[in-house]
Amino acid sequence: MARTNNKEIILKEAFRLFLSKGYDAVSYADLVKATNISRGGMFHHFKGKEDIFNQVADRFVFNFFREGESFIESPKSATPLKDFLAHCTKIIGERMLHFSETLGASVTAASFMSFILYLKEHYASWQEKIQEYEEQEVKTWNEVIELAKKKREIREDIDNGQIITVFRTLYLGLSYKGALIDRLSIEELQRLWEFIYQEYKL
Repeated sequence: MARTNNKEIILKEAFRLFLSKGYDAVSYADLVKATNISRGGMFHHFKGKEDIFNQVADRFVFNFFREGESFIESPKSATPLKDFLAHCTKIIGERMLHFSETLGASVTAASFMSFILYLKEHYASWQEKIQEYEEQEVKTWNEVIELAKKKREIREDIDNGQIITVFRTLYLGLSYKGALIDRLSIEELQRLWEFIYQEYKL
């Protein structure tokens, strides 16, 4: 049990340090000081700093992306797309709160975005992971949209790829804007998604 806890402590503190200082600037001395776990104790769980980096990416970043996968459609609902949008904003808001509480005020949306850009150049399986994520997200959105058409929530003539791109690009754009200012505004995302939704619904 203690070993599992130590591994989680190392991953969390490494992530916090990578975000606040940048991966290259973080030393084992920094990790030892932040975790109160010896360098030898770290090697019990990880092969080295690069292994910590890769597992941090898997544990926090790629899991962070998945906002739609846990959606379960209610058979009685006549508005599966509206329900899905509400589910996504709820998950995004909870995730942001969790990050804030777990990592502290020193970690910002801008530092998270900077870390993602660093991953793009230095994480060996980045292309495969992103492709896998994109395929799963599009599959989930497509299933919801098809259900919304079947239940006559939205127009049948809508191009699925187009509506998916509109909703997801808006989210990504607001995330970027939020990183430049402070953080993503869930209220703004909800308001703009609702505006788009009203354009597509019957």
